[in-house]
Amino acid sequence: MTQKISDIKKLLYEKEQESLGTSTIEDVVKDCVAFDHYNPNDWNSVYCAVCGDGSRTQGPRGGWKFEGENARYNCFNCGIAGAFTPENEIFMSNDMKTIFQSFGIPKKEYAKILYRLRRDMKDGVPKKPAAKKESIEDLIGDGINMPDYLKDLSQVCNTNVGKAAIRLLEDKCIPYKDYPFFISTGETKSKDQQDKINSKILTGRLVIPIYYYGKLLLLQGRRLEENGKKKYINIGNVSSTLYGLDRLNKNHKYVFVQEGFFDAYHLNGVACITNKLTTPKVKMLNSIEKDKIIVPDRNEIINTMLAKGIDEGWGFSAPKELQNCKDTTEAVRKYGKMFTVHAIMKSAKLGKEAEFLSAAWLNSNK
Repeated sequence: MTQKISDIKKLLYEKEQESLGTSTIEDVVKDCVAFDHYNPNDWNSVYCAVCGDGSRTQGPRGGWKFEGENARYNCFNCGIAGAFTPENEIFMSNDMKTIFQSFGIPKKEYAKILYRLRRDMKDGVPKKPAAKKESIEDLIGDGINMPDYLKDLSQVCNTNVGKAAIRLLEDKCIPYKDYPFFISTGETKSKDQQDKINSKILTGRLVIPIYYYGKLLLLQGRRLEENGKKKYINIGNVSSTLYGLDRLNKNHKYVFVQEGFFDAYHLNGVACITNKLTTPKVKMLNSIEKDKIIVPDRNEIINTMLAKGIDEGWGFSAPKELQNCKDTTEAVRKYGKMFTVHAIMKSAKLGKEAEFLSAAWLNSNK
């Protein structure tokens, strides 16, 4: 018996439905990622497959969260973040594609979900949506709690470690009472093993708290000796922490971006804490409608922060008057704060001029 065309179309449609399946992105990810303790309504921790979580000494730093057809991923170690939201994410970000690929999630599986959406839409393929502008508060996250093992430097200024910390700050041209610096006692009442470890590893260091409008984001322990053990130890989410965002105001012509706290403190600028500009840090700085100026350290052979900043279209400043100084703090020590700030502002370059001069500067440091 000859089949009607309508029956054939119906059969083909049913076969197509069967081949596409009904799996959600949550099903697809769970087939490829092993979660130790899965919570369908919250973030689920995993070791990041993109960066490997570094040395993995801090436990899993990546996390997946699912809401209906949507999926989100974020890593607090490398800073990569992405979202799979079918109604908006037909045009997927490169970061999300990298995340799927790194976790071994087959393209054909999540492509089925996207195809179902296209097929079921009445108005055809959607236009690429405008990127959602994330606020600084969204990118910073929840912050950390102030631990009980810290003492204000002013309370221990007469101890050996307190005196050593004050000498360090004097060398950096910062009065110790001008900022809430701390010293670790090495003792905590917390039962959390990580708190106990942190209290010990910060002992004998100057502890610099990094805040954003009163929210504690990170603790940075700086060694008191010029040479020796690891120079800095960071407690908190380094990948999304910038110092100085809450000090900026409308009177600032530029946002000076530097690597370390001490240099940014003198310029009333922003410190990246490390020399790496992660995606959240770039997004936070780009949300500020002012010209960003990278002020690099002169002792950096490979300056990834400067290279990334220039790629973002930011400016560059490296005054000839300060070329015998390795960083801003040394310039302040030698020439004073007023002269240093004036020199850096005067030599700030933007656009093609910044690209050309920064390339020459990077080559001269090799």
